[in-house]
Amino acid sequence: MTHKKHHEDVEIVSHYKEEVSEGKLILLWFLGSVFVFIASWIAGRVEWVYGTTPFSFWFSVLLSFILFMIGSFLWIVVAVLVSQSR
Repeated sequence: MTHKKHHEDVEIVSHYKEEVSEGKLILLWFLGSVFVFIASWIAGRVEWVYGTTPFSFWFSVLLSFILFMIGSFLWIVVAVLVSQSR
């Protein structure tokens, strides 16, 4: 990639950058909190008891992991957007 091409790409990205409202940031932060809450609720209740199938146990573990990842991703997005707006 040439220096001129890189400079053009940076200009396009800087022109595309738009302000995100505080309401959207709060909504993303709140959704991240809900995802983490549900994930911790599932992870805290998953238990190998009589009648539990291996599929249901591992599905619960996987689901809680995915929900933790989604919630963490939303919190990271909020942090990046806040740091860019300063």
